[in-house]
Amino acid sequence: MGQSAQEPTRHVCSPPECHLMLGHQIHAPRTAGKSPSARSGHRAVTDGINVYVFGGYYMDPDVGSMIFSEIWCLHLPSMTWKLIETTGDPPETVASSCLLLLGSHLAVFGGSGMSFGSSSSNDLHLCNLRTGKWQLVDAEGDLPEPAYGQSLALSPSRDKLFLFGGTCGIDFYNDVHVFSVSDYTWTKIDTTGTPPSPRYRQELVTDKDSFYIIGGGTGNQVFDVSDIYRFEFDAHRWTVYECLPDTVHGLPAPRKAHSCVSADGVVYMCGGLTAGAVAQNLSLNDIWRFRLPTFRDERPQWECLPFTLSHPGYFFSAVLTQSKCLAVFGGCINSQKRTNKAYCTWLETPRLQDIAWYSLRAHFPRIFELSRDEQYKLGIPLACLPRAK
Repeated sequence: MGQSAQEPTRHVCSPPECHLMLGHQIHAPRTAGKSPSARSGHRAVTDGINVYVFGGYYMDPDVGSMIFSEIWCLHLPSMTWKLIETTGDPPETVASSCLLLLGSHLAVFGGSGMSFGSSSSNDLHLCNLRTGKWQLVDAEGDLPEPAYGQSLALSPSRDKLFLFGGTCGIDFYNDVHVFSVSDYTWTKIDTTGTPPSPRYRQELVTDKDSFYIIGGGTGNQVFDVSDIYRFEFDAHRWTVYECLPDTVHGLPAPRKAHSCVSADGVVYMCGGLTAGAVAQNLSLNDIWRFRLPTFRDERPQWECLPFTLSHPGYFFSAVLTQSKCLAVFGGCINSQKRTNKAYCTWLETPRLQDIAWYSLRAHFPRIFELSRDEQYKLGIPLACLPRAK
């Protein structure tokens, strides 16, 4: 019998049209106004319609280095970038900070300035997305050490922020601090179980009553993603899960500076750096997933997806909408080059409504320049009009 042909690996590339197939990318064209500059170490969050990108760092041997204390918004239905105008004093420690969306506010914690490690922060800033006003939170209590590369989680009750990990550039941390939203107080908590080793640039996802830590590293090492660490918000207990390998591809490579996103109990992981030193440039473009465990003795199983990012990368940022649209922006292609490209891909078959919207945008790109009344007269259902903001 002849050998059966293998399905070729599909790349999240940049086709001229809007391809709406699983694992194919929807290109984010540059529209009116400029798009963000190339950067790495930024963070991104989404409300399902918009992607908000904050911060980042740029380095070029010929031009020099710079940091970005700015907020950009990518409107997903129209794939249009917009710089958010702000007032007040934004954070200046904007590389590898933490970013959360709290209602109509962006919360930014920690991060590093231009001199990594010597200009780290333990400040919490809020930006009102409706007014564009920045506010420095006057926090009290047992504040975390100034650091960057931490992870921040919002509790299910939405009244506490949980902080894990990070580095000051010399020391690496694995303690957990809790911030009370009601009284602006930090507390370092005692935990039980087996915590992750001290690390930075790990990834964190939340699900129900817990958050999970995946990967990460130190200055000269990266950690396996074969062990997933669960932290229970109320019990303050760590549990480690030993993952099963993909039946064909085995386990993912160890990594840091990658991205993980989750929806409906499934975690997706992409890219990252799998070498100890950035200069070695052993970066990744793979995409994996596993289902979060529902029982304490359950072993999650990694699955390697049959498509990849358009190029290897690390220190980029990714978000996932409820319709399973993965949006990736920026990051390092190698130790000398950063990008400002934005890509989207469906990780699962999109809804018919999503297909209709992107098809409409491809054939009628001016649709988002029309008023809501004009869009309605064209036959767009009222329930869909919020997408066109």
